[in-house]
Amino acid sequence: MKPYEWMVTYTPQTVWIERKGVLIWLSLYAGILGGGAYLAALYFGNLRGMVLGWLIILVIKGGLHVAHARRPSRLWRMMLRPQTSWISRGLILTLLFIGFGALQIALSLWQAGSGADTLFKILAGACAFGVIIYTGFTLSYVCGIPFWNSALLPVLFLLWSLLTGLALVTILDRSADMRAATEAILVLLVVSVFFVVAYLSVASRGEPAVRESASAMIKGRLAPVLFIGVILIGTVIPLVISFSGYRIGILSWLSSLVLVVCIILGGLSLTYAMLKAGLYSPLPAR
Repeated sequence: MKPYEWMVTYTPQTVWIERKGVLIWLSLYAGILGGGAYLAALYFGNLRGMVLGWLIILVIKGGLHVAHARRPSRLWRMMLRPQTSWISRGLILTLLFIGFGALQIALSLWQAGSGADTLFKILAGACAFGVIIYTGFTLSYVCGIPFWNSALLPVLFLLWSLLTGLALVTILDRSADMRAATEAILVLLVVSVFFVVAYLSVASRGEPAVRESASAMIKGRLAPVLFIGVILIGTVIPLVISFSGYRIGILSWLSSLVLVVCIILGGLSLTYAMLKAGLYSPLPAR
């Protein structure tokens, strides 16, 4: 885009996806990945999965936020407006999850099954759920980018988070009920595709800026990311793998690994495309 075209034509947002903004994209996805891993592991009672989800949010998500900040020592100020800002709520939920998760993991190691262990599992699980959905709400409340203003966005990210977490469980816990896990993965894959199609279908009939964003994803510059990254790698290949695993009742370790890699790549592609497709409406049109 030429400098004189800024806000005269449809202007892409770059703060959260280009140059140092790539760290925001990766941080948002780390919350989706870590939260889903923790919740799925919590359901199956797999401590290694809980630790993995906790570490992803602590080290990767937290580290990327710090790396992106111009003045990390002032990050705490972003938590001062939880009544109006989803960014503030997200940071608070992340810190609460880190604290409750650390206590829960310690109690599961030394006092498994105790009342305190159960209490902190509930608290950490609720915060993990909050960390997942706040990503979608943060985007949906950005008024300047109409493409993101959809109630479907938090649901879509939640579905992909649970999908990734279940896939990770098939690697981390070989004693888990593989048939139940693969059945849930199959259902979530189908539902996720439905929500992606519904999101783009609604967007393609929205206001001009929204239609322009949807067009970029369906048949424009982001179409390869959508159809290769999200649909082929993130959906079709996992569907084939999980359906074969469901039929025989178990997934091999290699199949589980391929499943996890494909779903993670699909999730990265989805979040990248959603961030990259965000456009500001031209000022003269307002």
